[in-house]
Amino acid sequence: MNNKSNSLLNIFLVIFLSVLVSGCSKKIYEYRIVETVKNKQISDEELKKMNVRQFYNFIKVKENRKGMNAYIPSNSYNLVFKFCKLQNSKLKKYTPVLGSTTVLNLEGNLKAANRIVDYATLHGCYIEKTDEYLELIRINSHTQRFKDRYRDNVINISKYSKIDYLDNINSRKKDDEKKIKEIELSNIKINKLRERTGTHSFIFNTSFINNSDYSNTCIKSCKNYNIENTGYSLLQESLDDKWEFVSKIGNVNTKVNRYCTCEGVNILMRR
Repeated sequence: MNNKSNSLLNIFLVIFLSVLVSGCSKKIYEYRIVETVKNKQISDEELKKMNVRQFYNFIKVKENRKGMNAYIPSNSYNLVFKFCKLQNSKLKKYTPVLGSTTVLNLEGNLKAANRIVDYATLHGCYIEKTDEYLELIRINSHTQRFKDRYRDNVINISKYSKIDYLDNINSRKKDDEKKIKEIELSNIKINKLRERTGTHSFIFNTSFINNSDYSNTCIKSCKNYNIENTGYSLLQESLDDKWEFVSKIGNVNTKVNRYCTCEGVNILMRR
């Protein structure tokens, strides 16, 4: 093949590859609209007057499904946070009770653009005075072909997500209240143990049967067992609190959970 033919062939290959790459890029970056859109600006006064639907229409760049969710600028998290705050609410990160149908819908669209969803974090904002709900989904994804990564923000209005959000927040609130109550009751029990007088049997765990996989868990569990049953985590603490050693009853092994068996001594103490 002569030089002229080689040159023509090289030009053809360059043009062909350029078209191929640009065509692939267009498909792959179909949803990377956040890079070309500047952050939308608005005053606090205007923001405060908006309802959820108005804010949704203002911030959206491209709707994914009509009236349900839309892509928004990647640097607009602070604006969403501010909107919620001005509405006397707060944008909170949460995990939906039954998962998010919005994320599942987005995964289908991203896969169509040769994208893989690595993970998605969800944030919710409930406006109590108008019974409105806004959800922000932050998606971290990459393409199988080029392995590049980027983050998209998607804003969503969905009554189903609102139910998930409120259930989750209420569940957390109940868990927190339950934990506080348990701590209060535990402190009352510990104080009663420490206020005792007379002669009593005390079990103090000083070590645990070797379990290297859960050593930190076992150290904590054995110490907690001491506190829950004597009021003190260590023998020395009881001595400092004017308890006196009387006699040793014997050595004991106590299985405190599925991972840990504590080793210690059972002794008589008097005050």
